[in-house]
Amino acid sequence: MILCENCKAQLKVSGILSNRRLEILELVSQGLMDKEIALRLGICIGTVKKHIMGIKDTLECDTKIEAVVKFVEEKYEEKK
Repeated sequence: MILCENCKAQLKVSGILSNRRLEILELVSQGLMDKEIALRLGICIGTVKKHIMGIKDTLECDTKIEAVVKFVEEKYEEKK
């Protein structure tokens, strides 16, 4: 799994996002494009886009950048 176990266990969003969506959000936070994520995970680009839409809906974000900011902020706060 690409997402580190420590981060997954500590993130508040882990309780509301599936492991696959957390994995995709981690890859987006690393700067990967949808096509790169699809290739890395062996899934269709359309599936990646659906997961990203679901992530944005669940986290109540308008953009995937906003979702990444929430994700990274939580990771940072947990390390304090």
